[in-house]
Amino acid sequence: MRSPLSVAIPSRDILGESPWWCHKEQVLWRVDILSKYVFKWDYNTGTQNTWRLKDKVGCFVKTHHTDVGLVALSDGVHLLHLKENRTEHLAPLEESQTNNLFNDGKCDRTGNFWFGSKHKEDKEPTGSLYRLDNSGKVIKLLDGIMTSNGIGWSPDNTTIYYTDSGKKTIYSFEFDGKKITNQQIFAEDTECAPDGLTVDSEGGVWSAKWDGSRVVRYTPDKRVDITIDLPVSRPTSLTFGGPKLSKLFITSASHDRAKEPMAGHVFVYDSPIKGIAEVPYFYDGIFRNSEGSLDILS
Repeated sequence: MRSPLSVAIPSRDILGESPWWCHKEQVLWRVDILSKYVFKWDYNTGTQNTWRLKDKVGCFVKTHHTDVGLVALSDGVHLLHLKENRTEHLAPLEESQTNNLFNDGKCDRTGNFWFGSKHKEDKEPTGSLYRLDNSGKVIKLLDGIMTSNGIGWSPDNTTIYYTDSGKKTIYSFEFDGKKITNQQIFAEDTECAPDGLTVDSEGGVWSAKWDGSRVVRYTPDKRVDITIDLPVSRPTSLTFGGPKLSKLFITSASHDRAKEPMAGHVFVYDSPIKGIAEVPYFYDGIFRNSEGSLDILS
C-alpha cells in the first residue's frame, strides 16, 4: 500500500514557509524566508517559477489581481508585481523595531490580510498581530507576541486559531467578522514548538511541530486524532491543495539540519479530510505602475 506521505517538491529550502494554494490556478506558492525567494509551483506540470526579493520575505498571499501578490518584508507589507518583479510599499510598519521580523500570515474569508511579527531571536515578546483591510489600512489586534505564526478560521468563521511559537501555544479567539475576543489556550507543547497552522472543512486544526518531526491534527474539542511522522525535524507550515483540496502540503527548513537530507523539501499528505480554499487579499485601492502613474486593481 502506498504511503499517504510523499515528496511533492524536492528542494533544500533554508526556511521554507507560508505555503498558499491558489485553487483557481492549481498552483502552490511558498517562500524561503532566509534566501529571499518566492516560489510558484504548478501542481499539474511540476514546473516552478521563482522571484528573488531584496529582503527577507516573511510570508506571501495572492491578491485578487492576477499578476499581483502581497508580501511581508522587514519594513511592512508590499505589493509584489509579479510580471515586473518589483515591490511597492503598501503599509510601512515597525520601522523602529530593529530586532523584529515579519512572519506568517493569511487572509480571512472577506479578503483581509492577517499577519504578525516576531523577535529575531524569539527571546522577547516584542511582536504583534495585525490586520490589513481592503483599503490598505493596518489595525493592530494584539501585542506582547513572542513569535507570531500560523493562523486559521473555523468553517463557520466564528473562531480564530492563532499560534505564538515562542510561547509554544496555540490560542483560540471568538470572532465576529472584525473583533477578536475571549482568548483561550487551545493547545500547548513542551518539547517542540507549534509553527504553521491550517483548518480543515470539519473544523480540525492542523499544526506543524518545529523540532518535533511531525504534524498533528486537533479536533475542535482539542484532542489529537491524527499524527503525521515526518523524515525531517523542522516542518514549518502547511496548507490544503490539489483538485479536491485533499492534499496537505507541508513545508520544512534545512537551516542547521545538515544531517537531514530531506530537510527543506515540500511534502504532501493524502488527507482523509478536505481543506478549505484559501482566500486572496482583496485590495480595492490603487497602485503605481512601473512608470509611477496610478492604476486601479481589477
